[in-house]
Amino acid sequence: LPDLPLAQERQAVTEHLEQEDLETLMAACGWNMAQAGRRLGVNRSTVLRRLRKAGLTPPE
Repeated sequence: LPDLPLAQERQAVTEHLEQEDLETLMAACGWNMAQAGRRLGVNRSTVLRRLRKAGLTPPE
């Protein structure tokens, strides 16, 4: 039980870093989901799902 809060903090930090990494990748790809998918080795629909989960939207 003492490790539980630490585990939750690690997960929050990891999710934040993943969101920043995804945002950086999308900016590098010009928000092209197909290109980002190729770089990640996943389908573009997976990229879209990850973007929605992270709450990221392309800049206007």
